[in-house]
Amino acid sequence: MKTQRSLSRLAQEISAYLRQHRMARKTLEEISEWWLLGRRLDRPTSEVKDALAELKHRGLVVVSKGQDGRLRYRIAPRQIEIKGEGSK
Repeated sequence: MKTQRSLSRLAQEISAYLRQHRMARKTLEEISEWWLLGRRLDRPTSEVKDALAELKHRGLVVVSKGQDGRLRYRIAPRQIEIKGEGSK
């Protein structure tokens, strides 16, 4: 069972990655399977989806629909200039 603490940590990891890769436009599946696994954050897709929803709710990520119809996540433009948690 996931906790609010682990969800927040996962959201921080996703946010840190997107801040470091400002041009990234990643789908839920790409985030879950590609770089999170590479960073040894083996999390179920449902937890990644919840973390992305938390980031969207807080205005930290922007969601857009790609030409293929899939949702893509990127760092919110205002976050590019703001140094937040984990960016040191």
